[in-house]
Amino acid sequence: MAGAEQDVECISLQMEFYRACGLRDLSLRINSLGDGESKARYREALVAHLTPKRDSLGEDSQRRLVDNPLRILDSKDPRDRAACEGAPSAGDSLSEKSRGHFERVRTLLSAMGMAFEVDATLVRGFDYYTETLWEVTAGGLGSQNAIGGGGRYDNLVESLGGRPTPGVGFGSGLERLLIALEAQGVAVDGGGEPMVYLISQNDAARDANMGLLAELRRSGIAAEMDLAGRSVKNQFKVADREGAAACVVVGESELSTGTVTIKVMAGGEQSVAPRGEAAGRLAALLGGKRVFNAHGLDGVGCKL
Repeated sequence: MAGAEQDVECISLQMEFYRACGLRDLSLRINSLGDGESKARYREALVAHLTPKRDSLGEDSQRRLVDNPLRILDSKDPRDRAACEGAPSAGDSLSEKSRGHFERVRTLLSAMGMAFEVDATLVRGFDYYTETLWEVTAGGLGSQNAIGGGGRYDNLVESLGGRPTPGVGFGSGLERLLIALEAQGVAVDGGGEPMVYLISQNDAARDANMGLLAELRRSGIAAEMDLAGRSVKNQFKVADREGAAACVVVGESELSTGTVTIKVMAGGEQSVAPRGEAAGRLAALLGGKRVFNAHGLDGVGCKL
């Protein structure tokens, strides 16, 4: 799938993982490179900006100006950084489709209560990157405070000789994470807890469940949901395969009444709860066990 929902799910997982480890003072920066049409326009605009400054670029960047000008934006060479000052923004070249995709990403992040900054200087120079990009930083590390990031790379599989295949993901340097934990005085422990799976009966329910997903995780409950548009039957199959302790079902009835249906997987018991009480009901059901904690470890492990 190439939807904004998958981008936001990856961002949420990465941020919640860092919070589960006990990291504080986290910041999220996002940007968009757009689709192929957008990147082609941006490449032209960037080349037009840099060509008059070609002689001031480093040797590698002079070559990249022909081969892959976006790589120049990643350069740490002071000459290249000076030449890139005032360069056009990738956002100015976005197609209508890509503008819609990025707007959807921002809307969903806001719905999940996740603070972010749109940073036009955030880029990835490799050709296979498309659409959404992000980077996470942590306090206590000085100027080199990036601990991880990710993005959409819909062109990666095709660039390796495969069929066009959408993709999105993130990476986190283990050493950077350990340095950040040490700088903030956080100890690392082990853990593993029961999981809740959110079942969506329609598109509106899926949008509502995105917010509930973030709320449950912030409440200390491990939670997952389908983002690929599977049928309800197949969503239950995934929940069973993943070993979910309980499912939270949301459909037209639940949306209209402001409720959720909670189904215990072992035994099949079902109950209806007000939407605002879902986290408390599930915490009680799971015996108060937690895996994600937005306020630090508090006795909860971060498994590396």
